[in-house]
Amino acid sequence: MAEITPAQQPYRAMERVDLDVDARELDAVAALGRWRMGVRSRTLTIACVAGAVAGVVGFFVAEKIQFAAIHRAWISINVAGFVAPFALSVVAGLVFARIRVRAKTDKMVRELSARYELEPDRLAAVAEMVGRL
Repeated sequence: MAEITPAQQPYRAMERVDLDVDARELDAVAALGRWRMGVRSRTLTIACVAGAVAGVVGFFVAEKIQFAAIHRAWISINVAGFVAPFALSVVAGLVFARIRVRAKTDKMVRELSARYELEPDRLAAVAEMVGRL
């Protein structure tokens, strides 16, 4: 029978590798960015789905109003009935996403500072700079 080499073993414990402060700060900033984009993406996805539902309702409401008023429907007015609520929902989603990120950034900075053993001031400065974007 062949001998199993260390590289072929299913589990090998790795030596602990301590990162310097700059490497930990880079990892913390990357984690903060992933968190921010995740919050924004989820919020905008919900806003887009709600806007699409409202847009479909707006499309058919515009059609009903046209049939009642002029006994025919123009597709451009129907499309405007879809686009208006959808666009309003997306803009509201952008505003709400920005509010959510700003409200929860301090808590996330504290968590990441503890996890990556950093001073909260260093990560808070990066979060403040990114928040102005």
